[in-house]
Amino acid sequence: MAKEFNKVALSINAHPDDAEAWNAGVLKLLKDKGYKIVIATMTGGDLGGCNMNMEETARVRYEEAKKAAAVLDAEYFTLGGIDGFLYDTKEMRLKVISLIRQVKAGVIFTHLSTDYHSDHRTTANIVEAAAMVSSLDTVPVKEKPVEITPLLYHTSPLTLSDPLGSQIVPPHFLWMSPQ
Repeated sequence: MAKEFNKVALSINAHPDDAEAWNAGVLKLLKDKGYKIVIATMTGGDLGGCNMNMEETARVRYEEAKKAAAVLDAEYFTLGGIDGFLYDTKEMRLKVISLIRQVKAGVIFTHLSTDYHSDHRTTANIVEAAAMVSSLDTVPVKEKPVEITPLLYHTSPLTLSDPLGSQIVPPHFLWMSPQ
């Protein structure tokens, strides 16, 4: 009997609002096809506010992210990294592996590794590595492995440019026609 990918789409991004900016349309289409939607951020977006300290900004952005996820009836998680100071560490990889296993992701979306923003590039590297080993039983996390290594898709960066401003041409586009 052939194994099937779980109908769980997990969007893991660096900051609150990244999923809305880069793949909310795809997540809506998958939701309409019966997928469970999960949105996660590596950081709380602590540096993305005006006239607030980091803690206040993270609290506001967390509430905004939960409300945005609720539009798709999605679960929302944040993994505790610090905006602007996100690094590819063993701890962050294990957190992502645990999340992938906890939600039983079948499809994962994340940033491109050539994105203009360093937090986005770091997120892509962590998520790529975590997705590849999420089905291995030797990874030191408490959650059981997913049965099949999830499909991994990258989303295009804002402005379609890399860190040096060069244009990135995605190999595939999703076109959503109005109904």
